[in-house]
Amino acid sequence: MSVSLETIEHLARLARLELTPEEKTRYQKEMAAILDYVKKLEDFKAKTVSAPLFSTFEEAKACLRDDEIKECPLSERKKIIEAFPEREDDLAKIKGVFENRKEI
Repeated sequence: MSVSLETIEHLARLARLELTPEEKTRYQKEMAAILDYVKKLEDFKAKTVSAPLFSTFEEAKACLRDDEIKECPLSERKKIIEAFPEREDDLAKIKGVFENRKEI
C-alpha cells in the first residue's frame, strides 16, 4: 500500500514533529510496510477465524468490586496537603486545562 508524502507530513504536523526530507522518505516506506502487514493480518483473520460465540465481559466483571468510601486519617491528609506545590486552604491549586492554550 502506498503512502503519500503529504500524509506523512500531515501526521508529522499532528504529532508536532519536525522531519528532515530523509526522515519523511524513510517513514513513508515504513508506514507503507506496516499498512501492508496489517492488511495481510486482516485477510488472514477474515479467512481463518470465526467470531467468538461468547463474551469475556462476564469474566472481567468478576474482578470488579464496589467502591467504598474510607476516611483518610488526619495525619495522612495533612502530609498530602503539605505536598501540594500550590494550595488554597486545604485544596490543591492547579492551572486550568484550557488557560493560555495555543491554537494549532
